[in-house]
Amino acid sequence: MNKASRDLWLESMGSHGIRVVRANTFFKRLRGLLGRTSLPMNEGLLLEPCSAVHMMGMKFPIDIVFLSLNDRVLSVFTHVPPGWRGYTFPGTHRILELAAGAAESIPCIPGSYLRFQNLKETEKGDFLRVDS
Repeated sequence: MNKASRDLWLESMGSHGIRVVRANTFFKRLRGLLGRTSLPMNEGLLLEPCSAVHMMGMKFPIDIVFLSLNDRVLSVFTHVPPGWRGYTFPGTHRILELAAGAAESIPCIPGSYLRFQNLKETEKGDFLRVDS
């Protein structure tokens, strides 16, 4: 697996973190979270590059974090319901989709920066954080 498609780790408050899957190809972004019935609190989807998102066809609410090119939080929408028609935010380069309520645990505050780390899978299927 090449570096561009590796999963990422995002620190949150406390001892827990969020495993972030990268959707960095056209088809991965097109599929997004469609077809899923839920998203665990410790998982997220990073759409990159991406400047707009919608909730058409979704089955559960999520938190949506709009990020700049350098991962500065531009805006956060929490508990966005299925069927929401979508939105774009000026300057957005990447969008992080999280389980509803998870953005508060990071915390995602407009103006703050998120720090993602690379993950490396071990032979046992565990994941280790690796500084990028």
